[in-house]
Amino acid sequence: MPSAFVNKSGTSVNVYSDPSATGNIIGQIVPNEVFIWYGAEGNVAIYFVNPSGNFVPGWLDEGSLPTGLSTGIIQYPYRTLNGYYVFKLRRSATVKNSSGSNVTTFASGSEVACNSNTVGQSYPNFKHIVGTVNGNTIDSTYNGYFVDMGFNYGSSGSTMTLYGTY
Repeated sequence: MPSAFVNKSGTSVNVYSDPSATGNIIGQIVPNEVFIWYGAEGNVAIYFVNPSGNFVPGWLDEGSLPTGLSTGIIQYPYRTLNGYYVFKLRRSATVKNSSGSNVTTFASGSEVACNSNTVGQSYPNFKHIVGTVNGNTIDSTYNGYFVDMGFNYGSSGSTMTLYGTY
């Protein structure tokens, strides 16, 4: 499953346009930037926000990945609750079901609970959740649903819709 990671390596990492990871450099993942690790068959397939601000696919050179690059975002939640990782929404966010249909919108300030770094297979910009949070209670009504992480606003903790302490 694709996963949401944050670059905690302290260095920028080149992103390439092709699976050989030797061609055109299309951007970099900078320190503390969130990106999606989509797969690793040889070099690493990712999604990231390119210099034009678009959420696009790219490739990392597997042989030159620094330590700390693939740090899961659940290591940097807004808070924890009963063993779950809670993230807050900076603005309202669309919620999709497992079929990819939009089902509702969560309001700005809402909190969502997660138990993994998993994102959607077909919608890698949507984070898998186990429910919403009301005070110190997790409501599992939306367990297995996906919330828009807000990559269209950027890929740093200060710009994304879904935020923690990254």
